[in-house]
Amino acid sequence: MTLAGVSAVLVAFAALVGAIGGVVGYVLKVKEERRLRQSMRAELDVKLSKLFAELMPLANARGESIVSEAAVSHLVQRGAVDGGEECSLNAAVVTIPVGVPTQAAAISVIGQLGADHSVLRRPARDALESLRFVDAVPDLKNARLYALSRVTP
Repeated sequence: MTLAGVSAVLVAFAALVGAIGGVVGYVLKVKEERRLRQSMRAELDVKLSKLFAELMPLANARGESIVSEAAVSHLVQRGAVDGGEECSLNAAVVTIPVGVPTQAAAISVIGQLGADHSVLRRPARDALESLRFVDAVPDLKNARLYALSRVTP
């Protein structure tokens, strides 16, 4: 084999090694991007789930809960609080209701989040089915449940 032939073989070999290195680098980069996307997806799922759970009290027409200091003081004076056992301090907690528009908006958002995000589909269905209504927006709940049932899993 001549010197030109050996040079050609070495150049071809170097090109092949470079190409293999490039392919390996590309495969590693694709794997890293996939892992990063999965990580970001998991983080988004956690954030969505947290926000979703924060909507549930509103869907149940419950707003902020506060502790009435006057009620606690009265319970302490009456001797109902001895600190050692479960007591009737729940009587001192007041939950402020939210209005029907806020409740309707929360129900609507729960249904839409369930339809748009597969990770929330079952929790949305369970949440809407668990809501107990007296007179407030039962048709909206049923409409959202129907819409969720029409979304393919």
